[in-house]
Amino acid sequence: MKTLTIALFVTVLGLAGVIAGEPEKKQKNEKKEPEKQEVVTNETLKKKYGEPAPAPAAPTKKEDRVEPLPRADQPAPVSPEKDRKARIAELNKEQERLRSRIKSLKNPFLPRVPLTDEEKKAEEGKGSDERVRMLEKLLAGIGEELKQLQVSGRTP
Repeated sequence: MKTLTIALFVTVLGLAGVIAGEPEKKQKNEKKEPEKQEVVTNETLKKKYGEPAPAPAAPTKKEDRVEPLPRADQPAPVSPEKDRKARIAELNKEQERLRSRIKSLKNPFLPRVPLTDEEKKAEEGKGSDERVRMLEKLLAGIGEELKQLQVSGRTP
């Protein structure tokens, strides 16, 4: 019985191969004819799409004129208001950093804030209490400077 099943299976496979046929192989010597390429010229474009659109007129209004960019060798002028706001933002950032340093000195389980080289030299050999007092003095100085900048921005 097994032999009959195997023989039948081989026969079916053989017939399937004959019915499906082998795929046609391309001959290597067969040359392809080059496709005709259409040459596009200005005349053919005009025939197909019409005349090109007219160029836009030069701006005549003062608002439409393009202002030249500042020269690269000259720094851009910074308004005092922008400078003041940038300084306030910088001081706020420094204030937050100092507060987090104070917290990390008081609580050893909090992560340490990275120190600059100047801070490392200033704090070298000092205990944590001395460091906290020093940071609180710096924090008070930054707070005063912030108040002065905020007051100067309110009065014209």
